[in-house]
Amino acid sequence: YHESERDFMIKNELTCLGDEITNSRNPQFSALVRDDAKNLILYPVGVPLDDTSPMTQQQMHGYFECIRALQAKSIVHRDVAPHHLLSFSDRIFLIDFGFAVNIDDGPVSFEGTSRFAANSILDGLAEVVSFNNFDYCPSFQHDLESLVKVIFVRNCPDAYESLRELETRDIEGILEIWTSLRLDDFLSKLFN
Repeated sequence: YHESERDFMIKNELTCLGDEITNSRNPQFSALVRDDAKNLILYPVGVPLDDTSPMTQQQMHGYFECIRALQAKSIVHRDVAPHHLLSFSDRIFLIDFGFAVNIDDGPVSFEGTSRFAANSILDGLAEVVSFNNFDYCPSFQHDLESLVKVIFVRNCPDAYESLRELETRDIEGILEIWTSLRLDDFLSKLFN
């Protein structure tokens, strides 16, 4: 694309997505466009959150608002992971929409960070030889579960280290770690 065509595409995409995504009062996505494959891509501004420090209540709330804003536009991110959360000037960003889809797009092959995928996706991946052979219908619940897992490991550094030590294709090992962690206890403490 020429620069002017690209500028037009960005403006058009932001117009199509509407104020819910671009409103400055909400957590921000700085520029959101569709590439040739109709994937959503964010051009972020900010720095990655420190992997070793717990998230603040404000950050957690902000990321839940990001997922809610995407849900309002029928968008499933499909790769909510620590390296896709940014902070800049007291604002937060959910970035990298390369695997994002519209909820109505139907079954898709797995793409994303397996360490933070929803357990139902991990269960499906454990049954196939290749990630490319696993199709599923993405849901908002998947993004929410991934976000809860990110918040959990940010507050439990030992769990994060255990996950980092595993290969991304070691689905059984990843499932074993998530099964051994008490996410229900964590959630009740988080929201009480």
